[in-house]
Amino acid sequence: MIYPNLSAEMSRSGYGVSDLAKAWGTTDRTARNRINGTTDITFAQCKKLRDALFSDMSLDYLFDTEPRP
Repeated sequence: MIYPNLSAEMSRSGYGVSDLAKAWGTTDRTARNRINGTTDITFAQCKKLRDALFSDMSLDYLFDTEPRP
């Protein structure tokens, strides 16, 4: 996964790929491709996911490609 902070927060919150897919309104495969970097994620998609599942976190933190505490 190219978004280590998103991965960590998914683990902490108990969310899986299917939860992300549901928030995005897409298939598990599409969600997996987005978080693995196979498919680009738009700003609107980042915001939609953050608002649905991680509303108390910043987009910069969640979608940073370098891990941060």
